[in-house]
Amino acid sequence: MKYSILLPTREGGRYLSNVVSSILDDPYEDMELVVSDNANTDETSEILSSFSCDPRLKVIRTEKLLSVNENWNYTLNNSSGDYILMLGDDDYLLPDYFTKVDKILEQYDNPECVTYNYCVFIFPNAMGSDVGYYKIDAFNFGRNYPATGGTIPSEIRFSILKDMFSFKAQFPLLMPPHLIARKTVERIRGKMFQPPYPDYYALGSLLMKAESWVYHPESLLIVGVTPKSHGSYQYSSDHKTEVKGLGYLGIDREAKAQDPGSPTINQMNAWLDKMKANYNEELNEVKMDRPNYLLRLVFFWWLDFQKGSISLKELFVRCKGLSASDWLGMFFSGVSSITCWARLWREVRYFRYHRIQKVFVGARPLDREITDHKKLANWLGR
Repeated sequence: MKYSILLPTREGGRYLSNVVSSILDDPYEDMELVVSDNANTDETSEILSSFSCDPRLKVIRTEKLLSVNENWNYTLNNSSGDYILMLGDDDYLLPDYFTKVDKILEQYDNPECVTYNYCVFIFPNAMGSDVGYYKIDAFNFGRNYPATGGTIPSEIRFSILKDMFSFKAQFPLLMPPHLIARKTVERIRGKMFQPPYPDYYALGSLLMKAESWVYHPESLLIVGVTPKSHGSYQYSSDHKTEVKGLGYLGIDREAKAQDPGSPTINQMNAWLDKMKANYNEELNEVKMDRPNYLLRLVFFWWLDFQKGSISLKELFVRCKGLSASDWLGMFFSGVSSITCWARLWREVRYFRYHRIQKVFVGARPLDREITDHKKLANWLGR
């Protein structure tokens, strides 16, 4: 078996038919679609039954509810393909996906990992808008990537990982835009998917452990953000909503970090700590960039104050709790950081725009009749 498409799903029945169709409508034979029905009580079983005549579909069901991390690992362990692709029930493969990745693998002599671009589709009502938004070629690959595609050397990959310890994401930290060889997964320490963010741990590990990695600039799928997906919680910039997102991931407490503020940022800190602990030898010289961490926390405190979630007194108490060296470090980091200046410019430039366009710069609203990714793919002519 060449490809295993992994599709763990939890109460995503309303979106499931489209993603399954986008995979099984392709006549490509040398692949399997492994769907984990995670103790679902919605229409998931009925929808999967409608595809039961296709021998490429393998359905596994859990009677006990698994966390996101557990469900992802469970789906992986029940697959057998030489290459794996993890999708969510809110994603969608664009036509000829398998033919295109076949050509990429052949061109580069079967690299262990392939990264490609993707379209993003924010479903209506996912992030406070009653119409959908879309962005083609959603990830802005920088100077570290060949403009027309090609090999990403190991030293560049390690530099990308190091940048993450300064809270700079120069790499798509989600699973769908990555095709991964199973033999590479076996080099990851511990289970492939680990909390708090299963995709972050897996991809961070693979950046170090893969022997070969190729980048392809074309968008090969649509990544969705629905009202039930973690992205709708993560991008809310609202404390209570973000905490709900941690519940979605099966995380009981807000964060291991003591600093109050964004649960997402604090969990990033927890993820990087786990990377350091599990790969101590490889990451021994890599240090956490506390000033950049605090800059993001203080920015979130300011957003909390603007929305009325905390009082001016509480904002003052939080800021007073930081030391003079913390403030000095933040000042110099902020002045010298291109990322911080870009974020500030984005907030100013898109001040009157919808929040979606601040998170996904360049995203555009869609007509009201485009309500799912299948309609979007047809509208794009893909």
